[in-house]
Order: sequence, then structure tokens, then C-alpha cells
Amino acid sequence: MVSVCATRSSASRTLLTFGENTLGGKLGFVATLHTWDQKLDAHFHLHCLVAGGAVSSDGLRWIPCNGNYLFNARAMALMFRGKFMDRMKKACQRQCLKMADHDFNQFKARLYEKPWIVDVRDPVKNLQHVLEYLARYTHRVGR
Repeated sequence: MVSVCATRSSASRTLLTFGENTLGGKLGFVATLHTWDQKLDAHFHLHCLVAGGAVSSDGLRWIPCNGNYLFNARAMALMFRGKFMDRMKKACQRQCLKMADHDFNQFKARLYEKPWIVDVRDPVKNLQHVLEYLARYTHRVGR
């Protein structure tokens, strides 16, 4: 459960940070947690649908992104990894995640060796496509 909370929280904080730093406002998004892959093997990941802009700090203006480009995927992956690892470290320190320091350091080293992937897709232009996309990930049962 700790890793699920860390995943959602880290993704949320990453997106909100990029929205504030890049667009100067509060970003809107919907995130759906997946716990399996296509073969129904354990594979925790999020699918996020992100607005193409942000609401200004005063809540009065819409700040659109530049063209079809929102954020750099590599930069997002690095920030997400840092936030996730920080959450896991704090969970270990609070004894929510019970691991000896040596075991946690090995765990952390293995995670840092793996590629952390943020897959950024082109904007969706059609509202119906957005609804169909969300429905596929929120109302589907594994086969």
C-alpha cells in the first residue's frame, strides 16, 4: 500500500510542480492506477490525462500550453523518481515500510538502475476520444 500511495502522490506532485513552474498556474489532471500489465502480471503504473494548460493562481485566467508541447518527458521521469524515492525513504523512517537500512539501500539502488519512463502522448482533440480513453482504463476488467 505504501508504494501505491507513493506512486499517486509522487505523480501528482510532479505534475503540479511542472504546471506551476512551466505554465505559472494550477494544472488539472485525472490519474488512473493500474496494478497489472497486459499479461496480468504485477506492474504498478499510472495513466494520467492532463489538461493542455493551467488555471492562473488567482483562478481567473486559463494559461494554455505552447502548441502541442506540454512538458519534457525525461525531466518529468527524473522528478517523479526523486519524489517517489523520497516518499519511500520517509515511509521507511516512519516504519510504515519495514526494511533495514541495508535492505532499503539495496532496494533503492536497484530502482535507480531501472529506466523510469514517462510516456507523453499527443493531445487528444476530440472529447469523445477522451471519454472513450478514460472508460477503457476505468471500466475494463482484465482478460
